[in-house]
Amino acid sequence: MISPNARPRPISARTSVDSVVNIVVRTIVYALIVGLVGLYGGIFVVCTLTEGNLCGLVGVFITGPLGCIVGAIWGIISGRGGNAKSKLEVPGDP
Repeated sequence: MISPNARPRPISARTSVDSVVNIVVRTIVYALIVGLVGLYGGIFVVCTLTEGNLCGLVGVFITGPLGCIVGAIWGIISGRGGNAKSKLEVPGDP
């Protein structure tokens, strides 16, 4: 018989959905941050070393996309970590 004070068990599908959302959010955030750092880093370095007017192309076509790819891979790897400290906290979630 079920007692009226019994609490339901957590659903395992919820935890798998949370882990997928965690991986997706980390991938997007890391890709954006590392991609922007690569973009601005490539523009800054090339513009300070050369005097041409096409220095932004290196950042746009080489270092920005490479940074975005590296950030996405880093986000996937860190999102699959599995420990409690690696999960992103969502404000308002219990």
